[in-house]
Amino acid sequence: MNAEDRHFEIARSLFREANDAFFLFDPGTQIVVDLNPAAQRLTGLEKHVACTMSLGDLFLSSGPGDLDRLTLALNRTGCFHSRGGYYLRRTSNAALPVDGKLMTLKPGPNNDQLVPVDGSTVTVNEV
Repeated sequence: MNAEDRHFEIARSLFREANDAFFLFDPGTQIVVDLNPAAQRLTGLEKHVACTMSLGDLFLSSGPGDLDRLTLALNRTGCFHSRGGYYLRRTSNAALPVDGKLMTLKPGPNNDQLVPVDGSTVTVNEV
C-alpha cells in the first residue's frame, strides 16, 4: 500500500468512526453523497434515504438568506463560518440546533464538501 492509499484509508476510518456527524455533499447538485454512522444516528435516516436528500432537505435556518449563504459556500474552497441559526432535520423530534463546519475535501472538478455536525450544543458556531 502506497502512502496515498494509506492516507485515504486513515481518512475513511476517521470518517466512519467519528462521534461527530459527517455529511459529504456534491457541490454541484447539493445532494448527500455519503454520511457516517453518527450522522445516521443523529438524523434517524438510513444511508440510502439520506443520499437522495439535498442540503436544503437536511438543514433549516432561522434567518433570511442563511441557507442561501450555506448553499453558496458549497461552491467555494476553504471553510464557511456561519452566524448561527442552523438546525438539522431529523426523522423524529424537532429539528436539532447544530454546530458544524463546511470545508472542501479535495481540489479538482468534484470538490466534495464535508459538513461535520455536532448536535451537543445549542447554537451554531460554524457551518
